Amino acid sequence: MKVNLGSGSRGIEGWINIDIGLKYYAYKFLPLLSFLSKINLISIDTVNWIKDTGRPPPNWKKRDIRKKLPFKDNSVDFVYMSEVIEHFYFWEAVNILKEIHRILKPSGVLRITTPDIKKICQAYLSNEIDSFEFNSFFYPSYHYKKPKIIEKIGAKIYNTRYHLWLYDFATLKHILESLNFINIVELEPLKGKTPDLDKLENYDYSSDKMRLRSMYIEAEKPI
Repeated sequence: MKVNLGSGSRGIEGWINIDIGLKYYAYKFLPLLSFLSKINLISIDTVNWIKDTGRPPPNWKKRDIRKKLPFKDNSVDFVYMSEVIEHFYFWEAVNILKEIHRILKPSGVLRITTPDIKKICQAYLSNEIDSFEFNSFFYPSYHYKKPKIIEKIGAKIYNTRYHLWLYDFATLKHILESLNFINIVELEPLKGKTPDLDKLENYDYSSDKMRLRSMYIEAEKPI
């Protein structure tokens, strides 16, 4: 069994795609949202974002992954979690990782991709990115662009989150070791034991600066 936690719109066939799915509901109302953008109640950027990313993935299961995952102990072969863990408070992330350890089979593999705070800081200090791009890793767009009325309401209703805690490899490795994961390694994109990486990580890495500042980690549950 293969589980993609926080799959967003990038879930693929052959995986159980778990996501709270709030934007999937907004996707159903695209014509209304497009109209609201014309009368300046929601930005066209938000509408386009929902249009591009709001379609539910195949085999989607609605779930808040902060709660107990709907799988038996030792039942899952692979867990994939891409650009997700940073959207939770530190203690929430630790609890999620505990749950992943519970559901993985012995020798099961967890793969995490997440922004690497060390790479981000190094990129800023070496002038590879400017202060605006640096801040974009930490703060949502409404910190620099005033949200429209509908966006304010949506953020309140859905408790919209941005990045709440960023990691470097050493810190994340320490957490995983404390939870009894082994063979914790940092890898290149598209490399590792996790299957279907050609589809799960099918990005244009030459232009997607956010992905270039991420780390790609795999860890295993002991036999």
